[in-house]
Amino acid sequence: MTVENCRQVINESKFPAALKQRLILILPALEKNILSGIYKEASRGDTLLIAESFTAELEKFAKIFTGLKNNDASEKESFWSLFEEKRQLLNEEDKLMFLYLVLDVKSLAMARRNYWNLDELLRLEDFEIDLFEYLPQDEVRFLLQNSLLQLAEKLDFFRGIQYLAVENQWIGEEKFVKDFMDSLSSNQENFTVSKTVGSWISDFSQSSSVPITQRGSLQISDFMVKNTSAAQLSAKEKSFLTSLLKLFLWFSKPEINEADLASYKNEREAQKTANYNKIIGELRGIKKDRPLKSPQAPSPKSAPVLKPISEIRPLGSQVNKLVINNQPKTAQKQPEKPAQPIKLPPVNLPKAAPFPGRPLSIHELLSKNVQNFPKAAGENKQQEIDQKLEELKKKTNVI
Repeated sequence: MTVENCRQVINESKFPAALKQRLILILPALEKNILSGIYKEASRGDTLLIAESFTAELEKFAKIFTGLKNNDASEKESFWSLFEEKRQLLNEEDKLMFLYLVLDVKSLAMARRNYWNLDELLRLEDFEIDLFEYLPQDEVRFLLQNSLLQLAEKLDFFRGIQYLAVENQWIGEEKFVKDFMDSLSSNQENFTVSKTVGSWISDFSQSSSVPITQRGSLQISDFMVKNTSAAQLSAKEKSFLTSLLKLFLWFSKPEINEADLASYKNEREAQKTANYNKIIGELRGIKKDRPLKSPQAPSPKSAPVLKPISEIRPLGSQVNKLVINNQPKTAQKQPEKPAQPIKLPPVNLPKAAPFPGRPLSIHELLSKNVQNFPKAAGENKQQEIDQKLEELKKKTNVI
């Protein structure tokens, strides 16, 4: 897979223009496996639903991988942190894009053995084998040639490779038989103290005049009995060697047993569930001296102390106390102060005339009032004056 192939499929996708540009910018920093993953995902219509998160994750991968190529210790730490995060996921589809990154990182690590130790390489291969059914053909051949013993510890490699070859339709390919048989024959892992995997296959190939394509279980049984080295193997070693020879013969003449492959698939699902539970168990047991606390169980310090029944007061008094204590608090009432007299503003009243010290005499009254009357004109005025005087006399007597 090339950068140009990926650029083309990204441009033809339904991704928003901004996301297309972001993806195209990071392509030169990536290698063939993750480029292959981008090509597959961008070709799928449903990837549009997760286009933003898909792009952001690939940008993170490109940053990490660029740092690893530069031997950046901080980016290596970021990679292993992300590695553990992905390893804990149960859904395999959520791990696939990271699997492509792992494959490219492993290729980089194989070329820089001074920067990557053996334990780190084994961790990478363990992650691959957990997702064995998703591996590309060249990686499967690599495992057959270099890590078959580790693969045998993780799964039934004989049926597992058969399943992959059938599911991916590798059997019809022109170089399938030769490539896979060569991978096994050139394996230099030490299966026993004296012989490698490739040496055992060579011994088996030379043990009979029957052509390889016509051999079967009978020829394998004869070899296991007649070969001096094979006869001295333990039961576990004999089982591994038998599966190895059966796979070698199957590559020469592939035959499909659908029932056997269906059984293998069910066994793998059960095994993956067990592996996931093991991972979760490892995470929970990281600190054995600090057991996990249940959110429902009280801690030892907060556990209630039960009192004897004789010390428990009647429920009624407790309820009354609770009711009283649970009433809302109000402000304390202040003592009432005596009412203050109301002070009215001063009113300016007109001053009253002074009270006379004694009553006026008739002569004083007459002389005072007479002065206030207008003078009468003509002859009848005298009569009016006399009449007024008589009225005044009567009033004076009343007083």
